[in-house]
Amino acid sequence: MNKVQVLNHAKNYMDMLAQGVDPISNERIETDSVVLQPRMQKCFAFVAGILDEMIKNHGFIALSSDDAVRYEVIEKKSAFSLSREQVHRISVSAKPVTPYAFLNNINRVVDGKRMEKLSSKSINAWLLAQGLIIETKEPAMINRTIRRLTDKSSEIGIQEEEITDAKTGEVKKRMVLTLQAQAYLLEHLDEIAAYPRR
Repeated sequence: MNKVQVLNHAKNYMDMLAQGVDPISNERIETDSVVLQPRMQKCFAFVAGILDEMIKNHGFIALSSDDAVRYEVIEKKSAFSLSREQVHRISVSAKPVTPYAFLNNINRVVDGKRMEKLSSKSINAWLLAQGLIIETKEPAMINRTIRRLTDKSSEIGIQEEEITDAKTGEVKKRMVLTLQAQAYLLEHLDEIAAYPRR
């Protein structure tokens, strides 16, 4: 008998005792028995309620009545992986998009409750390993990692574009993915998802 079965068994005993029934013989308990005292029956009912809560919440119970925390069992998510049909449902854009926007399009087809979403770290690590980007440290107020394109990047449609920061007026470069680059990354999606993050 597993623990859930034992808990169910114990709960049934408590329910029967709270109703004045002998759980062994299934007969009414004698009226002069201590078990029939109201305080005892309330105690049996209380314990039956606790056991029921434990069964429903996979072993967890709220410790106080005003405790707003609800316990829920969080199942481990499966690793990111998409079927061919799901890959075909990913939106691609004829207009170049940032890697972040493209990643969001991929993750829209993922059931985030059951499966890990694709990480930008996986994409960046894969691009780096393929020689499509390089990383350099750029001194500023804080050292930050800058990703620059290589000559190989343009072959698959990864480009850089200049943008102007609306707040500072500073001209910056950002990576964008053409339709060709988006298609290329989708072709290698399984490989990217399996790539170890750094």
